[in-house]
Amino acid sequence: MKLRDCAIFCAGVGIALAGCTTTESGGVAYDSEAQATIVTGRQTTVSPLAGPVRTYFLKAEISPGETGLYFVVLYLSVNGWLSADHVLDSDGHTIQGFRGADESFDIKYGQVTKEIYYIPLSRSYLEAHRNSGIDFRLSGANVTLAAGEPATFVQGFLANLDSTQKRLAGEVIVKKLIAEPAKSGPAFRKRRLKSS
Repeated sequence: MKLRDCAIFCAGVGIALAGCTTTESGGVAYDSEAQATIVTGRQTTVSPLAGPVRTYFLKAEISPGETGLYFVVLYLSVNGWLSADHVLDSDGHTIQGFRGADESFDIKYGQVTKEIYYIPLSRSYLEAHRNSGIDFRLSGANVTLAAGEPATFVQGFLANLDSTQKRLAGEVIVKKLIAEPAKSGPAFRKRRLKSS
């Protein structure tokens, strides 16, 4: 096998073992049960060929008088529970998080565990990481999980959150249709008079 063929083969095996990472756009929805407007950022899903599937995204829950901001991690595994008991950010600070729903279900060759973690964030925290992105490490007894969002996802989420809050407050967003102001000088009047 030639060196070039070997390099192509090794790259293909590396990609196959790494699995697949996909992103989906976020959105805005109204949850009538919670009476809250939900703004979600772009979702990143990491689906390796072997190992847990992880999905993470930013989320805002806007209800009258209150807005909750969260980084959400969905963890699906056939290797058991993550059971994270603490969260560190990229600056080494411990962040308070909590475990939401968890469940397990049987499949043909074993059992899948599903855990959802919510990491509450402040607006100032997101603003401070607007240009650097956010990175967290969720640690459990047996596993440490790295999850985060790039700067462009944080910026997009904040822009979507701002526009949604303005809409909810009743502000009308006006877009410029004409790039430059209309001319009203004497030359404009002369041309207008000649053409009529």
